[in-house]
Amino acid sequence: MGFNTAILIADSVLTDDTVKTLNLVPVGGQITAEAVLLTPSDTRACVVREGGSTIILDGGESLTTAADEGRLGIPGTVHFAATVSSVDFSEFTVVSNGEIVRHLCYEDGETMIDVGEPVPGESRWLITADDGDDETRTGEPAEAEIEVDGDILIQKLPEMAGLSPDLDVFALVGAAYDAFEEQGETTDPGALEGEETGEEGSAKRPGFFGRLFGR
Repeated sequence: MGFNTAILIADSVLTDDTVKTLNLVPVGGQITAEAVLLTPSDTRACVVREGGSTIILDGGESLTTAADEGRLGIPGTVHFAATVSSVDFSEFTVVSNGEIVRHLCYEDGETMIDVGEPVPGESRWLITADDGDDETRTGEPAEAEIEVDGDILIQKLPEMAGLSPDLDVFALVGAAYDAFEEQGETTDPGALEGEETGEEGSAKRPGFFGRLFGR
């Protein structure tokens, strides 16, 4: 299928103020998760609050920017995943009370980051690459190459976060949110607290996908 999207699941009901620290603001109305998943160039996000949890699906860069800047420190446990299928990129992070307990980043056939112990359910979206070489030159079995299936990662993250295994992310409907920049606001978390930013600090940082694609 090929997703270019990010998903965050918190084990608590996040307020609008908390979601705002993730670079997203409400715009009114509802949106389907399917619309977000199938329109990756869109900056809209779908925020679903139910059963004591919050699920956010983002088709833009808001969640990935928050993760990149280390702003997933929400009280409780947060599961985060992002994938850009067109460049074979996937990222998976588990944060517990502000501390990263698992971080896996896979890009262009290589594991770039592997921090923490594997968590239950990882095997559901890790696949073994078949390169046709079953033995090393010494005759010993070759170590299997592990790849990440980003599409399955996005779809299986709710189950890994402790939600129902029958939950279908495509069927979710939630409140519509949009990125700060689309609202003419700043993504600087310091500015949210009324701090002033000087000219040097006001230069816009390249977005997540911009850095990923080298733009």
